[in-house]
Amino acid sequence: MQPAAMAQGPAKPGDILNYQGQDREQRLIEQAKQEGTLALYTSLAPTESKPLAAAFEKKYGVKVEETFFSTTDEAMAADRDAYARFFGAMLDEGVLLPPSQFEAWFISLAHDREFIDETVAAARKAFRA
Repeated sequence: MQPAAMAQGPAKPGDILNYQGQDREQRLIEQAKQEGTLALYTSLAPTESKPLAAAFEKKYGVKVEETFFSTTDEAMAADRDAYARFFGAMLDEGVLLPPSQFEAWFISLAHDREFIDETVAAARKAFRA
């Protein structure tokens, strides 16, 4: 259950992390636009992350600043508790992810479009959890 104050929306920019209203995604986009940039921390290869960043920038008009993990210390600074929450929420939706945020997801020919769409829908729901 949301605190009464959160029912009206987040009071401070950082409160968006805990806000669970129906308009959460729109508020996140608005917040990114106000800040002017979105920080993306990734271990994806630039050949993979740069097209994603470019598509986000084109769609939302928000600059994406990429930071690539290249050392163990950088990776360990990531929010492992957030991944644990995401992992649990995905499991609740019937999707079993790698138990560590440092492992990769793989898509193969065994995964049809319906399965991928279901996984994406589960992830959208899990991101809100």
